[in-house]
Amino acid sequence: MKKTIFLFTYIFIIFSVLSINAQTDTSIINSNSKVIIDGKEYYIHKVEKKQTLYAISKLYNVSQKTITDNNLNVKENIGIGQFLKIPIIKNQKTLSDNTDENDKFLSHIIKKGETIYSLSKIYNVKIEEIYKLNPQSKNYITIGDTIVVPKIFEIFEPEINKKEDSYIYHKVEKKQTLYAISKLYDIKIKKIKKANPELYERELQEGELIKIKKSASKTEAETIDSNNNFVLHKIEKKQTLYAISKLYDVKVRQIKKANPELKNNSIQEGQIIKIPIKNNIKLQASVVEVDTIIKPIVLPAIDTTIHPCNDNFNYTNQVFNVALMLPFYTNINDTLGVSDSLIQLRKNKIYSKSNIFIEFYQGILLSVEKLKEQNVSINLYVYDTQNDTMQIKNILQNNELKEMDLIIGPVYSSNLQIVSKFSKENHISIVSPLSLKDTFLINNPYAFQISPTISAQIKYTSEYLNSFSAKNFLVIHDGKNINTNLLSDFKTKLFNTISKSKHEDYNYTEIYYYQKEDSLVHANLSPTSKNIIIIPSENRAFVSDIVAKLNAFSRNYDITLFGRPNWVRFDNIQPENFHNLNAQIFTNSYIDYKKKDVKDFVKKFRSSFKTEPSKFSFQAFDISYYFISALKQYGKDFQYCLQSFDIPLLETEFYFERKDNNSSFENKALYIITYDKNYDVVITSSLPKKTEQK
Repeated sequence: MKKTIFLFTYIFIIFSVLSINAQTDTSIINSNSKVIIDGKEYYIHKVEKKQTLYAISKLYNVSQKTITDNNLNVKENIGIGQFLKIPIIKNQKTLSDNTDENDKFLSHIIKKGETIYSLSKIYNVKIEEIYKLNPQSKNYITIGDTIVVPKIFEIFEPEINKKEDSYIYHKVEKKQTLYAISKLYDIKIKKIKKANPELYERELQEGELIKIKKSASKTEAETIDSNNNFVLHKIEKKQTLYAISKLYDVKVRQIKKANPELKNNSIQEGQIIKIPIKNNIKLQASVVEVDTIIKPIVLPAIDTTIHPCNDNFNYTNQVFNVALMLPFYTNINDTLGVSDSLIQLRKNKIYSKSNIFIEFYQGILLSVEKLKEQNVSINLYVYDTQNDTMQIKNILQNNELKEMDLIIGPVYSSNLQIVSKFSKENHISIVSPLSLKDTFLINNPYAFQISPTISAQIKYTSEYLNSFSAKNFLVIHDGKNINTNLLSDFKTKLFNTISKSKHEDYNYTEIYYYQKEDSLVHANLSPTSKNIIIIPSENRAFVSDIVAKLNAFSRNYDITLFGRPNWVRFDNIQPENFHNLNAQIFTNSYIDYKKKDVKDFVKKFRSSFKTEPSKFSFQAFDISYYFISALKQYGKDFQYCLQSFDIPLLETEFYFERKDNNSSFENKALYIITYDKNYDVVITSSLPKKTEQK
C-alpha cells in the first residue's frame, strides 16, 4: 500500500451536486421515448457525458434554436443527465433511427487514439467538413465526445501499413512530443502540423495516428526490400546505438549512414531502424517480430553488455519518476495522518525512529523544488516501508514501480536486498542512502552505495598517510571492539603504500590500551619525529579518555591524530583537544555554514519547515539533487556518464567506481577534516584526488 505524506496541505473532499430540472416526467429516460405535451410530440433525450447541444441537434436533425426554444432552462450549456424535449418533425428521421444508406449524418463517439484526421480517413470526408459540423473540435476532442460526421461514401478502416504516395503513418507513443517525432523522422515540426492541421489547435494524444511526409529518399521498407544487406531492428528499452552496433558487429557511423534521420545518437524505444549486415555474420535462428514490418528480424549472438554515455540527451518535455522508500512508521504514529502537515507533526509527539526519515524527506522536497525551478518535471512517489519485508513486497506489487527512473531507499539491509532484485529485473537505478553494508551491491549494475565502505576508507587512509613525512605510526585500541581482519588489512595497505625510502627507518606499533594505562603510549612516542596516531574505535568512552591523555602529551610531542567520522558528534570531548592534536577526521560529508549555497538552503528550510535542517536533510538534498540532475543530463542510462559528471553539492562529493559493467557502483569520495592549531576546522583534502578520478 502506497503511503503518501502531504506537506502544508489539508485534503478537503468537496461534493458537487448537479440539479436536474426536467420539464417532463423524469421516468422517461430513453431518447426513443415519445411524449405528447399540449398536442405536440417530443422525444425525451437524456444528455450523456461529453454530448454537446450541437451534436444533439444533428442527432435529431433539428436546429439548436429549436431545442433551446423548447427547453427554456437551456441556452448553450447543458449538463450530464439533463432531460431535453426534442420536437418531432413529421417525415424526418433521426440519426438514432436512421439506417438508410442515404442518411446525411452519422454520430461517432471518440475512442482512445482517434483524431479528426483519423476520422476523416475512416469516413472518407474532408477535415473541414467535420470542423464545419463540429466547431468545438477545432480546439480539442477527448475520449467519449460525440462527433457528427457527414455520411458521403462507404465507411472504411484505414490500414496502418497502407502507403499513400507521399505519407506514412506514425502512432504517437506515451509522453511523445512533436519535437521528439520531428527528430525521429528528421522533419520540421511545421511540416508535421501542415500534414495534420488539427495539431495547430491542440496537443498530441497517446495512440493517435498522424501523417509524416516521406523524404525524397526511398522509404525504409522499400530500401530493405531492394537490398538484402539490411535487417530491421526494433529499439528495445534502454538500448543505445553503441549497444546495437556491438549486437550486429557494425560501426555506429554505418548505422547512422543507413538511417539519416538519426541525429545526435537519439533513438527511442519502439523505433525501427535499418542495420547494415556483413555477408559473413553468424545469425541466430530466433525471430523478432516488428509491428509494422513483415520481414523477420534475426539477431546475431554477440554480447551486449557495453553501454556508452549518451551525452546528447534532451530532457525537454521529459517527466522523471522517482520513488522514495523510507520507514516513516505511519502504522505507529497515530498523528501522522494525511490531514497533517510536517510542521504540525513536529509539534506533536511522534515515534522517535520516524524523526530522521521525516528530516530526510524534507531535504528531498527542497531538492525537487529547486529542480523544478530549472524546468525539470518530476513525479515523486513516497512509500512507507515500516521496516517490514512484507510491506516492501506489497509495495513492489504496484505496477507504477516499473515505470520509475530512480529509486531512493529503502534504508534497512533486509528491505534493500528485495528492492535491489526488483531494480535489477526492471533496469531501474537504486540508491542506498544510509546503509554502510554493501551486500545489496552484488551483481546489480543499477545499484549505488552512497556511504563509502570500510575497505574504501582503509585504502584511502593508507594512501593519505603516505603523504606524511612521519616515521612513527601508532595504532591504539582497547582490545574489545577491534576488528582484527580490518586492522590487518589496514596494516597491509599501509605497508604497500609507504614509499620504499621509508621502509628502512619508520616504526609501526599496535598498542593495547589496557585499563586506561597510558605509560605504554608515552613510551612509544617519538620526541624527534612526527607521531601519527590512529584510533580505529567508535566507542565514546574509550575515545574520549585516550584523546584527553594524548592532549597532555601534545605539549611535548608532535602528534597528528586520525579518527573516525562519528567522533565529531562526541560531546564529551573538548574541541580544543582536537585542535591541540591536529586531529584529522575521515568523513564523506562536511557542512560548511560559511558557504552561500548552504546558507540559502538553511534559510529555505527554516521558511518551509519552521525548524533547523539536520545532517539527514542536507544528505537527502545532495543525493536526490545529484541523481535527478544526472537523469536530466544523460537520461535513464546516466550511470555510464558519471565519470564526467560533477556538480556542486551542499555537504558531500560523489565519486563512483565499479569493477566492470556487471557490477554496482560504490562511492569512494572522502574528505579529510582538519582541526588546526588556529582553531579552524577546514577541509584539507578530498579523496581520491581529482586527477585519480578522470
